[in-house]
Amino acid sequence: MPRFDTSHLFVRPFSSLRRPFRSAAIAVLVLSGASGVRAQTADIFPSQTIDLTDVVCGSTVRYTLSVTNDGPDSATGVTMTNDLPDCVAFAGFVSITQGSATQIAGVINTNFGTINAGATASLVFDVTVPDGCTPSYENVISAATTTNDPNPDNNISTLETLVGCGDLTVEKLGPADGVCGDTVNYLLIIRQAAPGAAGDVVVIDDLPDCLTGVSCLSSQGTCTVGAGNVITAELGTLNADASATVAISGTLGAACAPSIDNSAEVSTPAPEPDPTNNTSATITTNVICEIGACCRPDAPCDQQSQTNCEAVGGTFQGVLTDCADFDGDNDGICDAFDNCPNDPNANQADADADGLGDVCDGCPNDPDKAAPGLCGCGVADDDSDADGLADCFDLCPNDPAKIDPGLCGCGVADADSDNDRILDCFDNCPDDANPDQADADGDNIGDACDEAAGQPNPCGDCGAGMLPASMLMLPFMLRGRRRR
Repeated sequence: MPRFDTSHLFVRPFSSLRRPFRSAAIAVLVLSGASGVRAQTADIFPSQTIDLTDVVCGSTVRYTLSVTNDGPDSATGVTMTNDLPDCVAFAGFVSITQGSATQIAGVINTNFGTINAGATASLVFDVTVPDGCTPSYENVISAATTTNDPNPDNNISTLETLVGCGDLTVEKLGPADGVCGDTVNYLLIIRQAAPGAAGDVVVIDDLPDCLTGVSCLSSQGTCTVGAGNVITAELGTLNADASATVAISGTLGAACAPSIDNSAEVSTPAPEPDPTNNTSATITTNVICEIGACCRPDAPCDQQSQTNCEAVGGTFQGVLTDCADFDGDNDGICDAFDNCPNDPNANQADADADGLGDVCDGCPNDPDKAAPGLCGCGVADDDSDADGLADCFDLCPNDPAKIDPGLCGCGVADADSDNDRILDCFDNCPDDANPDQADADGDNIGDACDEAAGQPNPCGDCGAGMLPASMLMLPFMLRGRRRR
C-alpha cells in the first residue's frame, strides 16, 4: 500500500462538508500536496556459509544460504537460485525458515515469498565433495525480488571452498660430505598422492647463510632466492600422482665447517590429511676446509691448502687425500690434466694435437678420430646419403637408393617401368612395353611410343643432331640460281 507524506495531512469534520457521508464509519483524508506518494523499495542481498573449517575429499558439507532484507520496505516475491558446482553432489535439504525450495539436476530454486525489512530467510542443505573438487571449487547464489531493489549489485554471493585430497609430501636429497669451495647440490622432490590435486603449492627452503652463489630451478612454476638464502618455489597445482622438483646449488664457504643442516617445507592452502610429512628429513653435510691434494698441469700432485692450490693454478682434489688417488696410471701427471689417465705417458706426446695422448689414441696421426672405426684412420666414417652404409664402402655415396652403380649407374634407378625386361635407362619406350625395341625411323624412339612411327627419318644414318648433306648444300645451290 502506498505511503503518504503526513506533514500535509488534515481531517475535515463532517459538519464542514457540503455533502456529508451517510455512514459515520467513513472518514475523508484530504491531501494538501500531490507529491507525498513514495514507491516501495527493498535492498536485499544473499550470503552463504558452510559448517566445516577443513574440507577433504568425501566430506559432507552443510550449506546455509540466506537472503537478508536491508529495507526500508518489505521485499515481496523473493527468490534465490543456486546452480551447484558440477563436482559436488546434492545430499538433501535440511531446513527452510519460510517458503519452499526444489532441487532439479543440481539447480536449487527457492521461493521465500515476502521478507520484512530487517529480516532474513534461510535455506539449509547438504552436499558431498568427491575427488573432482580439488584443489577448490566455487558456489555462486543469486537473489531477486519483485520489489524495487535500489542496489542490485549486491544480489550475488560467491564462496570458494578449498578441498584437501591425497597427501602432499616433500623429500630432500643432498651430499653427506663437502669441501670448502666446492659446489653443493640439493634436490627437492614434491609429490601429490591420489586421489585429488593440490593447489597453490609452495616450497620453502631456508639455506644456511654460509652458502654463496645460491641458485634454484623448478620443474614447474617459479623459483626465487630471497634474502638470507631463502628459497621460495611457487609450483601452482600438482595433480593426483604427480610430482615436481626443485634443484638448488651453492658454494660451500669456510663458515660452513664443520657441518651444515638443512630441510625444506611444502604447503598448500587446502587442508592436509597428513601434515606431518610436509617437512623433509634434515640433510646434514659435513664440511672440511683443510689440507688436501692439489693437481697442477706443470707439477706432480702434492698436498697443500685449497687457497694455495688455487693460487698456483691447481685443482683442489679434496682434503686428507693421498695424491696417488688422483694419478691412476702413476705417471706423475694428475688425472685432471693427464691426456691418457689410464696409460702411463709422462711425456704427454700428442702427435695430432687432438687432446688425446698417442699411447691411448687409436689414430695418433688423425686429429678427427681416436679409433679406426669402420673406414680406418685418416678416413671419416661419413654416410653422405644417409643410407646406413659408410661412404668408404658405398659405391654410390651420394645416392641413398643405391650402394653400387648397377646397370644404369649412380643416381639412376635400375627400373623397368613397363615390365618388358629392358631397363628404363636403355629402353627406347620406357613406359610402353616393347621388348623388340623396334624403331622403324631410327630416331631412338621406339615404334610403340613414336607418334611418327613408320615415317622416314630425313637424317638417315647421320645420327641425332646432324643434317643430311643435301640440306647442308642448300645455301650454295640457291646462290648459283641467283647468278643465272
